[in-house]
Amino acid sequence: MVGDCAKKRQPHAQRSSAGKGGRDMKRTQRGFRIYTEFKDEYGANIRVQESSLATKRCVWIQNEVVDCSGTPLGNAHLTVPMAKRVIKALQRFVDGR
Repeated sequence: MVGDCAKKRQPHAQRSSAGKGGRDMKRTQRGFRIYTEFKDEYGANIRVQESSLATKRCVWIQNEVVDCSGTPLGNAHLTVPMAKRVIKALQRFVDGR
């Protein structure tokens, strides 16, 4: 699991109704889409988020547990329902929704 100095990054998100189809989509403070957020099997916050890369469309899959230096710890340990949620979020990203 995570060490004593591990901490969660502070979320920087807000709700927006700017998503296609009138959906209420969370966005970062800089306006990038957050396709999904949830806790993995060990309680780490997982986020699938639009990247700010200007040269091509990319997406981040973030594990929001960090060590004392701010380095992300480990990988997400997903159950089948969690993996399905990531697939759905990535499909929304691929489809541009």
